[in-house]
Amino acid sequence: MKPSTTIALSAQSVFKSYGGNEALHGVSFDVRKGEIFSLLGKNGAGKTTFIRIATGQLLPTSGTVIVSGHDVVSNADSVRELISLVPQDARVIKSSSALEFVQLYLALCGHSLADSRRRAFEGLNAVGIGSFAGVACNRLSGGNRHKLLLACAISSNAPILFLDEPTVGLDAQSRRELWKTLAGLRRKGRTIVLTTHYMDEAEVLSDRVAVIHNGVVAAIGSPQQIIAGTGFELRLDVDASAAAGLRAPKGVERFEFGQKIRFVGAVREVEALAKRAVSMHLPISVARANLEDAFVKLTGETAATGEKPTGTASEKGAGDGRGGNGRG
Repeated sequence: MKPSTTIALSAQSVFKSYGGNEALHGVSFDVRKGEIFSLLGKNGAGKTTFIRIATGQLLPTSGTVIVSGHDVVSNADSVRELISLVPQDARVIKSSSALEFVQLYLALCGHSLADSRRRAFEGLNAVGIGSFAGVACNRLSGGNRHKLLLACAISSNAPILFLDEPTVGLDAQSRRELWKTLAGLRRKGRTIVLTTHYMDEAEVLSDRVAVIHNGVVAAIGSPQQIIAGTGFELRLDVDASAAAGLRAPKGVERFEFGQKIRFVGAVREVEALAKRAVSMHLPISVARANLEDAFVKLTGETAATGEKPTGTASEKGAGDGRGGNGRG
């Protein structure tokens, strides 16, 4: 198949079953070259299963995934030359130095010794741990070990990067530094497919996202399109202990998150509700609706825990892409 000039990855009707359990049910979408594309979903939604299929680690039950014109099943060797992966459960070699670890990774990818050393330094500097090049991996903090794995992927110069929850375990500052690094790679034309439970991360970084729920693509589009597709514009937060007398009018969704009640809907309705709350002398906060609100609407669950918030949810389907066929 001749590679597309605009599409880095194309998934068509991908199914994956484990015995009687169906992890993916007809997943279809395209990833464009040079974009950051995020897969969102609760634990067990099928995100990592898709990453493993797309990187040639797992065979689909049916369907196809094409990476730059190469089928991941029938032409796996060609696909491996085009991609770099940081999996969720990757480990480092504790006895090697950070520099040696990246060099070894690059040598296994086919780079010469001199090229591996140069690229390794560049990768370590790109993720902010160049000063730790000579430090043994077992002396690095957990966050810096994670950065080390990212340095391997970045330094490989592969045009397509797969990052499975790349910022888990990083502090807030390190997360934002990594965001800058990934945005810089996109500006250089790299394609990045990532999974994350952090909705703020997906909203800031992603050109487009796909929400996967119970193995089906529930929505696909830019973060703004996903939010708009739910009809959400504004949100109102009230302490649960003070919100007993506040009722959601028609068209406004009400969700309970621990000690907080959130009302989300169109501007007019939420502003009217906020005025009512003020008249009741309730402490409130008002902000624009975000990707987390849309995610809860689409899945009925929070991304990180998979717990169902109390409240109403959810019609499926938003954005500009193709939803998966089947259940959901």
